[in-house]
Amino acid sequence: MDYDKGRIAWAVKARIKANFLFRIACFAYCLGIFSLFLSIGVLMAPFDVNWFALSFILLSFLFLFLGLAILLWRYFPLNHYYRIKERALYIAKSLSEDDSKARMEIESAIRRKDENGAIDAIIRQFDLANEKLLSTAFPRESALNRGGYDGNSFIAFALSFLFGMLSLLSVGLLYPIGFIHLAKYEAKHDRIEGKKLIFDGTLREFYPIWLLWYFLTIISFGIFFLFIPKRLLRYQWAHTHFEGELACLGSGFQGNAIVYFLVSVGCKVINIASVDLLRPLTMDWENAYFRDHLYVDGRKLRYDGNAIVFLGKWVCWALLSLATLGIYRIFLSGKLRDYVNSHTRVNGDRELMLWR
Repeated sequence: MDYDKGRIAWAVKARIKANFLFRIACFAYCLGIFSLFLSIGVLMAPFDVNWFALSFILLSFLFLFLGLAILLWRYFPLNHYYRIKERALYIAKSLSEDDSKARMEIESAIRRKDENGAIDAIIRQFDLANEKLLSTAFPRESALNRGGYDGNSFIAFALSFLFGMLSLLSVGLLYPIGFIHLAKYEAKHDRIEGKKLIFDGTLREFYPIWLLWYFLTIISFGIFFLFIPKRLLRYQWAHTHFEGELACLGSGFQGNAIVYFLVSVGCKVINIASVDLLRPLTMDWENAYFRDHLYVDGRKLRYDGNAIVFLGKWVCWALLSLATLGIYRIFLSGKLRDYVNSHTRVNGDRELMLWR
């Protein structure tokens, strides 16, 4: 089964060239911050030098913009490199339970600026996964197996509330604790076409990633925040697998970050404006995009829910929520998840994912 070796080579080249450009970006940022502080000091002076301060303010914004432009310009190819590298290391860990040798080989080649050595080390892991895929005999599957969700909605609500408060009080710094625990709980109780799911992400692995996103959000003046929802989904599903399948083939969310953000926000706005009356329609839109861009262990998922069919159930649940003064809404998240999982299909073909 073929995969894009040219993209691997492109990503490795971007990584080797990155150090020099990042030094320029950091230097520009430092100059911008220095100029900004200098202009504040000048404005506080007892004599009239506003024109002088204004020039420093303009200069500081110029340097900050230059640094930010370089960071964003190089971030995307570097992001490809790190995703491909993590896929290669995950393959090594899945097949041999030890990725230290592969990691050392790749990083050593990068330090030596040995482009071909790094490319070969990464491609070697993908070839091993490809061989494993071609040599594995998979059992015949039944199309009658039903998906669903058997978790306790009250427990999920309580966990969401507690971890949400923890994240709020820590200004988002402790958000990963709740994210990892909830992802494990959801995966444990999810079923897709009768297949059990496993989430193998850890707080130790995810927390440094979250701190990096936090830092990037600050230095980009909030721009990077637009990409975080997709990255959270990507991390969650990159570590979600079917029990008994080949995890080395790769899982993940392959949708566009901006499109997903706009779809999610648009659906939430419509839900609020319609007082949740159009929830069946927006849920179909959101899952049609989200689930159709999901891969689990190299297998593409597909959502086949129907808003018209779901409308009847939603009206009943809405009436129950009104009759119980909103208490029944606590159980709606579990019922919605059960409906979505029961209408998610798994493609029979398996393919090797290039990145997580």
